[in-house]
Amino acid sequence: IANQSGDFNSINTWNNNIRPQNNSTVIIPSYITVYISNESHLNVNIQSFKIYGKLQIGSPNISFLTTSFKFSYSINIMIFNGGLLEDLTSNHRWFILSNSIITIYRNASFYSSQSTKIISTSTNSILILSSTIYGPYTLTVDLQETIQNYSSITFVPYQSGDFGLNATWLGGLLPTLDRCSPTYGGCVLIIPAGFKVTRYNNQSTINAVDVHIHGFFEISSWESYMFYYSMIFYIYNGGIFQDSTQNGFRFYINTSIIVHTGGTFITRTTNAIYSYKEKNVTISSLKLNKTNITGPYKISTDINGNIDDNGSLFTSKATTTTTTTTLTVPTNDTLTCYTCIDCDEPFNSNNVATVTVPANQGYYCRKSSILTVIDRDVSQWCVQGNVNGNGLWCCQSNFCNHAKSMTLTSFLIYPLVLILTLIFLIE
Repeated sequence: IANQSGDFNSINTWNNNIRPQNNSTVIIPSYITVYISNESHLNVNIQSFKIYGKLQIGSPNISFLTTSFKFSYSINIMIFNGGLLEDLTSNHRWFILSNSIITIYRNASFYSSQSTKIISTSTNSILILSSTIYGPYTLTVDLQETIQNYSSITFVPYQSGDFGLNATWLGGLLPTLDRCSPTYGGCVLIIPAGFKVTRYNNQSTINAVDVHIHGFFEISSWESYMFYYSMIFYIYNGGIFQDSTQNGFRFYINTSIIVHTGGTFITRTTNAIYSYKEKNVTISSLKLNKTNITGPYKISTDINGNIDDNGSLFTSKATTTTTTTTLTVPTNDTLTCYTCIDCDEPFNSNNVATVTVPANQGYYCRKSSILTVIDRDVSQWCVQGNVNGNGLWCCQSNFCNHAKSMTLTSFLIYPLVLILTLIFLIE
């Protein structure tokens, strides 16, 4: 822990005059600034940096300018509320190894006097950072040294393996409560194509998480598996979500499994979905008519715990009949939205289902676009954002998510996110 501002290489900067050693966690508290003036000074393998004050890469002394900075080890830098990561190199170039991640949480930031180039050490892949970035934001360098960035707190596996092992995740740290707290806006979990991640340990559960599955994600347990918060699982083309439990999933209310075209949801039994609100009190149960479900398909639980099996709440492209579901609410104070997965574009409201909910309980009509897949639904949670046509749009007037254009003038203004901002915790 830094106890005063100063050079990373100076023992005076650190508590008990002990410089950080291999596999240590470096903490820079608020109002303290630590600078790494020379890449040779960072000659130890730091497990993670937790920045609440300021970390400067390069020298603040103009007499000893640092032209560029090459990290000798993989890095995991987390900048928390009020923290700042600053580039002081003169050429504004950082060379970074695979298995690295930089995470900027809400109310934290990155600053440089001009754009900074992030360069993969081996492949020379380049990503250019804006001179100022505010969280949430994540930059990753994967096993192939491909550099990606996300406008959200995002966790991506480094290799296939056990969900509960640090080694499975980029940066060598799994998504735990201190890294995915709702205080910081929650997390996104992405399982890329070609990766298999399995949750083995039933002693802890995956809490309040939305998961984007392009590869293989498995929940393995001797009995059932209980999720303590509302969740959404998105299963894309080629993705597989597998329930390997003995007795199925127990979902908190307002949870969904959305299977897009080419995606698959696999269960071990045909009595696999239960809903609840109070712990150990089942509201509804769903006996699936098959154990291998391909998209487009949706299973959802509503605010009352009722389970919908690809039925009345939405209509897929293959469905030719119109179905409308109305909850029991006052007719003079309601919100009605279109709901469909993999919706037709241009959008045609014929044969598309609607759902009506109370207008005074914080519901939004939503339209989301990820690559070529467009969905419409209704939810009490919505954070609007748009990056290159990918994003989420939110509105609160009847049928407002019909818009054919991605510019929705009736939509509310929210902070920018790349895709759905997701909450991901481990109890």
